[in-house]
Amino acid sequence: MTRDEFMGRLERELLARKVPEPEDILSEYRRHFEYKLADGYSEEETAARLGDPAELAAQFEPEEVQELKRRGGSAGRSALTWTGLVFADLFVFSFLAVFAAWVVVVACAAVSAGLVALCLLLPFDMQPYVQLPEMPYWCGALHALALAALTVLAAEGCGYFARLLAQLCRSWARFQRNAAAAAAGRAVLPPVPAWPRLEPKRRRRLRRVLTISLAAFVVFAAAAMVTSMLTAGAFEYWHTWGWFM
Repeated sequence: MTRDEFMGRLERELLARKVPEPEDILSEYRRHFEYKLADGYSEEETAARLGDPAELAAQFEPEEVQELKRRGGSAGRSALTWTGLVFADLFVFSFLAVFAAWVVVVACAAVSAGLVALCLLLPFDMQPYVQLPEMPYWCGALHALALAALTVLAAEGCGYFARLLAQLCRSWARFQRNAAAAAAGRAVLPPVPAWPRLEPKRRRRLRRVLTISLAAFVVFAAAAMVTSMLTAGAFEYWHTWGWFM
């Protein structure tokens, strides 16, 4: 069954069962197809994994249709499920908080590296606002180019980490929603993947930028060190120029 066939049958079943807000449900399944296609699955494989559209639509029937059948044991299951989710939240939210702090650290590193690179390239003294170690201008320029490459690398990494953090939050929210719904006997929606899904063109661009910026950082950092050692006439050029005195 292709995506269009699956979505067409699902839409007809939802309308026939008078499911409220069917477009929201359909949009979730369209997005699930997009995620799976991006992961390399075919439309037929994705449709087979989702199951029969009629059975899926039956889950979304109005509450009063099966409320009496569920009332007997769903309350105890719901309480147990929510208790487990609360304890799981303690670990998940701790991890997300640490990950958010990491995103902030990478963003600060990108801004700091960019500012230092700019200050090394500027031809005038910025004391006392910026205090940089003394070195010949061309040595500083090579260090600035290395830091500029590091800025691009950190900025792209920060952007991806931010998207990953947002996707993890959405994935966990969907998991909680589905776990609570399943315990209460209600319909569940397709899971949201934990990894951000990028378009192939955007993924290639990100990979190209990361590769070029990493290579530029290694090349310019090595050139800066070699140039500094030759200019200072010593391997430990930072001692010769009195950086830590």
